[in-house]
Amino acid sequence: MSYYSDSVLGKDPNSRDVISARAWRGIKSAVERRLNDGSFGKSFPDNCRDSPVPVGVHEGHFYNVLNAEMRPSVITP
Repeated sequence: MSYYSDSVLGKDPNSRDVISARAWRGIKSAVERRLNDGSFGKSFPDNCRDSPVPVGVHEGHFYNVLNAEMRPSVITP
C-alpha cells in the first residue's frame, strides 16, 4: 500500500526499536479485537473443562508466545 505521506516525507525505516504510544494503542486494539472474536482460537485454544472441545482463546498462551517473539530491544509504552 502506498501512502501520501511516504511520497511527500519519504518512507520511514522498516525496523525500529521504539514503538510509539499511538502505534502501540493501535496494535493492542487490533490484537484485543481478534482475541475477542476468536480469531486466534485455532492456534491458542481454550478447551472446555468437561471435554477437549475448544470454546475460546487461551489468552495466556497467546501473550506468552507474543512476548517470546518480540525482540528484547523493542521498547513498548
